[in-house]
Amino acid sequence: MRRGGIRSGSAPPPQPGGLFTTTYDPAVWIPAPPCRRIPSTGAERFERWVTMAGSRFLTSADDPAGPKAAAIGRILRALGSLDYPSWDPFWLHKWIHWPTLRVTPTAVIVSGIPAEDGGSVEELRHFCGVGSPAALEEPLVEEISSPILGPGLRGLVYSAEAADGSKEVHATLSYVWPVKVLDEGEVEAGIVRLWASGTPPQILAAQPDIEALAMTLRMEAVD
Repeated sequence: MRRGGIRSGSAPPPQPGGLFTTTYDPAVWIPAPPCRRIPSTGAERFERWVTMAGSRFLTSADDPAGPKAAAIGRILRALGSLDYPSWDPFWLHKWIHWPTLRVTPTAVIVSGIPAEDGGSVEELRHFCGVGSPAALEEPLVEEISSPILGPGLRGLVYSAEAADGSKEVHATLSYVWPVKVLDEGEVEAGIVRLWASGTPPQILAAQPDIEALAMTLRMEAVD
């Protein structure tokens, strides 16, 4: 990855609404319900999602109420929680990368963030980990271009303290784009961030799938 800025390619027109969707491989990804900031039907629907999402890993020989199903359910409840965490109060959607039970599941989070500096390069670099006091070394940042969201940045930072407070070395992979959002007829500047954090081997192994997901990320109008 090259350290640096952002290409000057044409940006997409203002985007309607603030919901996100992707084109994803259902054999690799499990889309989680949107967070509580987006109206939902609540806990009962969430539990149905846990059961349905976990069933992909069960065979006809597995007891749906057995210990294997229960363990899978605990992981899905933790990663797919509807409650947004205090360390990312802007998150809207999650996709869980879990192609097989042999792979450590990884939550990929999409946040829509108000731009305080118009979505400048320095603001984007901040969301790639530049300037983080927990970083073990200068983050690796390079320019990217999505066919949908346009020019942006990708960053990879290794830190000694993760967002959840654990002290192990973590890797955080981020994709960020400046966007213009239509809000009640007014155009406002924002930032879209798709990111994941985990152990370095976990994130590096998942990176090709995460990048493929990021390149299909798009915003949709709120009904």
